[in-house]
Amino acid sequence: LFDTRFGHSYAFTDVDEYDYKKSIHQNEVDGATYEFEYITAQTITYVNVFDNDNEYSIVEEVNFETTSQGAHYEIFLIPVDENGAPVNDANSWKSLNSGTVEYQGYHTVDTEDVLIEDDKFAIGVSLKKQNGSGNSIGVSEWLSTGEDNYIFLPQSQKGQSYILFGRENIDVMDFYYDYLDGDAIGGTFVIKAVASSVREMGDCDKDG
Repeated sequence: LFDTRFGHSYAFTDVDEYDYKKSIHQNEVDGATYEFEYITAQTITYVNVFDNDNEYSIVEEVNFETTSQGAHYEIFLIPVDENGAPVNDANSWKSLNSGTVEYQGYHTVDTEDVLIEDDKFAIGVSLKKQNGSGNSIGVSEWLSTGEDNYIFLPQSQKGQSYILFGRENIDVMDFYYDYLDGDAIGGTFVIKAVASSVREMGDCDKDG
């Protein structure tokens, strides 16, 4: 799949049954079509900002994609400022879990049921190079087979994905435009939050 551009094959190691009491916060739907590895910093925090729907507000898991096998990761709940951007002050971040990237692919990490109370929230995946590992995150980015012929055309917008490193706080859409030859299509990080409902749901069709 994506052999010439993204030449990795994946196998499922675990699955969960569908649960109507859960939903997923995501800014893209195609998954990783490319790997965002344009910045070579030792530690980078990749961030997605989500709208809180005030129903599915208990974040149970975070899912992200990376090919940086061996890197150290840490998942953070990051506050959002009045402009909707993640706050670039690690002292205000809440650590949800951490570990080592065991393999190239998608990872689902438990976050111990953190309640989101604000209208917007951000999930950050901080990756640190270890023992020669890379530092990259999956990105839903356009692929093309020729002029104006796109296989994937992401609906990326400003305010969805950010790169935090050092004192830098960069909207990914600005990065694509400023550093990748005026690319206005951009991309969106593959970081998702699985959340359960704050409401008590009953057996509405009485089938047990």
